[in-house]
Amino acid sequence: ENIKTLKGHTGHVYSVAFSPDGQTLASGSNDNTIRLWNTTTGENIKTLKGHTRFVHSVSFSPDGQTLTSSSSDNTIRLWNTTTGENIKTLKGHWGTIQSVSYSP
Repeated sequence: ENIKTLKGHTGHVYSVAFSPDGQTLASGSNDNTIRLWNTTTGENIKTLKGHTRFVHSVSFSPDGQTLTSSSSDNTIRLWNTTTGENIKTLKGHWGTIQSVSYSP
């Protein structure tokens, strides 16, 4: 059986995205965090913290090295998927950012 229940967030999950290689799943929650999961084992690899409000959307870059997230804290954050480091925070929106996406 390949079905897994991934537990760890303390709030609702608003968005999920698979990495391009299918090995990692990212989930964004109203607990203000993003979790990276190993899709084979179901293990929580990393918890990305930095947003101060709900995380609405997550999206992997085409090479899988960067994860982008949007939040109701009016920011977009770029994360290194290997280290979990917040590479850059984009500010300028005056309201919630509902969605982010990469172009292939």
